[in-house]
Amino acid sequence: MQIQPFTAPRYNDPAFHCPHCNAYANQLWGQARASFGGRSAQDVADINFARCSCCQKETVWVKETQVFPLTSAAPVLNPDISDGEIKKLYSEATAIIAQSPIAASALLRVALNRLCADLGDNNKDIAENIALLVEKGLDARICKSLELVRVIGSNAVAAGNLEMKDTEETATNLCHLLNLIAEMMITLPNAVTKLYMQQNPPTPTVSTGSETQKAQDKKKEPEKEKADSGADA
Repeated sequence: MQIQPFTAPRYNDPAFHCPHCNAYANQLWGQARASFGGRSAQDVADINFARCSCCQKETVWVKETQVFPLTSAAPVLNPDISDGEIKKLYSEATAIIAQSPIAASALLRVALNRLCADLGDNNKDIAENIALLVEKGLDARICKSLELVRVIGSNAVAAGNLEMKDTEETATNLCHLLNLIAEMMITLPNAVTKLYMQQNPPTPTVSTGSETQKAQDKKKEPEKEKADSGADA
C-alpha cells in the first residue's frame, strides 16, 4: 500500500492533509456570504472556507491565509520519540507554522539539535552528531537535505536563531526530516529487534536439582550462623 506524502494546506488546493483529522482528503471550497442590515446575503471578499470531505470540518481562510484552525496540518510526531522537550518544541512549532513559519522553523531546529544529541553525543554539535549518525546507518541524503534547510553546512542557522528567509515549506520540511531521522534511527531498529526476538525467543533457564539445593543451603546459612553464635555464648 502506497502512503500519501504529507501535503500541507494551501489556498484553493483541491486536496491536502486536513488540520482537523490529519487525513489526506478532497477539499470543497466556498466563499463566505453575509447579510448586512437585513439585506440579501452577499459574498464577503477575501474570506473563504474549505470543507474536508473526510471529517466534514472547515478551514477558514482570509486573504489566502489559513486562520482557523490555528494548528497546522504538519506531520504527526513520530511516537517513538520519548524526549518530552522534543515533544513540546514540536507541538509549539507545528501550532504556528501557518502564522509564523520563521518562529516555527527556529523551534524545529532546536528540536532537531536535541534529537541528534540524544541519538549521538551530547558533547558534540549537530554537524558532528549528524556525521556520527550517518556512520551508524542514517541515509546520507538526509544529511544533504539538512543542508538545504540550513540546519548544517556553510549556511546553517544556529539552533534557536531566526532566519527571515524561512517559509512554511521550510518549516514543514524540517518536520519531515525530524521524523525521518527518528524513523531510521529509532523506529526501524526497534522493529527489527522485535521481529528478531519473535523468531528467536530466549531459551528459558531451567534450574537443576543441585542448583536448587545450593540456593536453599545459602538461604539457611544466616540461620545456622545465628544458632552457632548462640551456642558459643
